[in-house]
Amino acid sequence: MCGYLKIICVFLLMLSLLGDNYGTKGEPQVPCYFIFGDSLVDNGNNNVIRSLARADYLPYGIDFPDGPTGRFSNGKTTVDVIAELLGFDDYIPPYATARGREILRGVNFASAAAGIREETGQQLTLYNYGARKFVLIGVGQIGCSPNALAQNSPDGRTCAQNINVANQLFNNKLRELVDNLNRNTPNAKLIYINAYGIFQDLIDNPFAFAELIGFNSSIPPHATASGSEILRGVNYGSGVAGIRDETGYRWGDRISMDMQLLNHQVTILRINSILSNFTATTSLLNKCLYTVDMGNNDYLNNYLDSKFYPSSRTFTPDMFATILVQQFEGQLRRLHSYGARKVAVSNIGLLGCLPEETRTYGRNASGCVDFINNYVQLFNQKLKVSIDNLNTNLPNARFIISNQTSISTGGPPIVFDSPCCIISNTTAKGQCSNNGQTPCSNRNQYVFFDNFHPTEAANRATATRSYTALLPTDSYPTDIRGLVQT
Repeated sequence: MCGYLKIICVFLLMLSLLGDNYGTKGEPQVPCYFIFGDSLVDNGNNNVIRSLARADYLPYGIDFPDGPTGRFSNGKTTVDVIAELLGFDDYIPPYATARGREILRGVNFASAAAGIREETGQQLTLYNYGARKFVLIGVGQIGCSPNALAQNSPDGRTCAQNINVANQLFNNKLRELVDNLNRNTPNAKLIYINAYGIFQDLIDNPFAFAELIGFNSSIPPHATASGSEILRGVNYGSGVAGIRDETGYRWGDRISMDMQLLNHQVTILRINSILSNFTATTSLLNKCLYTVDMGNNDYLNNYLDSKFYPSSRTFTPDMFATILVQQFEGQLRRLHSYGARKVAVSNIGLLGCLPEETRTYGRNASGCVDFINNYVQLFNQKLKVSIDNLNTNLPNARFIISNQTSISTGGPPIVFDSPCCIISNTTAKGQCSNNGQTPCSNRNQYVFFDNFHPTEAANRATATRSYTALLPTDSYPTDIRGLVQT
């Protein structure tokens, strides 16, 4: 209970800082921003595919200027906020709609339910496409989410530790991956964002977080990006997407990490046709920011879902984390080969703290599902080693890790163990009902909008600390601001 009281206090402090405390805009710090990931960053790519993992209906988008767009939140996502902090004056388009010259500024490839691994075993990497600056965001404490609390918590408040253990396994391996990529990929610059650690800090040390930045732009989804807007970036993210291709299959179509990389190849061809100069295209891609948020669904909609997937019966938690990181590293290498030089990778956050996981497994003394968070830590540890390796061995590239397990515990929202919206019994598991029921009115006080996805308030806090680290554990080896300034 002490942790919850601290969260309440710090959130009240944070609300007092909102007001007009918005940063001034200038020219974008990078010319383009490309986004890869799952439902945490999907901004409409799943709207055009046959999938249950969709958020193009109210109450999703209730606080977003354009209403329901496919974002799995009441408002903006973390990548929307990061785009604003970078200085973009509009959203990065989803891959599905990116058109014309807009792709020159970036594309969002993210897809809900997508995974890292393809069933064919084909490994694609962003590095080979020219990406050199990466931010990798780890998986958070899913065992503490409202859905996890409802399904797995003995008292409805204790996090599902078995889920969080799985998260930790993944994050440990993800951090190893960042180290490996930084060592072995020429010119690669990767950082690791510790989502798991940041989330833990929200519980243990909420007063450490005392700044919230305003923002008002995002990168359009690949599904709708058109014309020259692709020159500034595209969002490829897809709900239920994962590192492994089979991840999330029971929810229908999704755009796995491998498929998002294929979409990026198409975008590069479109950019080259606009610029009519391969050298200019490569130069542009080298300067862009790339963020990758993958791995959450490989646990939530794969390893932890033994009814539909055999992975937990085939692999020990450590083995599964190892193969995930190996697959992920291959994908990041391909991204680098395609021109990426600044890449921010999110590790896996505290999946054992998600409401869906605590509901399923019950809570441990930590308030989350410990075994899930331990799994995630294994991944995150291995990812760090991998990122170091990429930074060492890929020429001119820099990969970083955004530590979601650190960032996700440093924000302000008061209500931590239940979702803001009414959860549906008919749509995809853990998502908001589409029957017109109104969500909570005090959305800025909630961490989770549904049983899996954060509110805009939580996304703002996470994005701000990913961009400018508050604690040394928030990012590795630097934060996004440091990444784009190199």
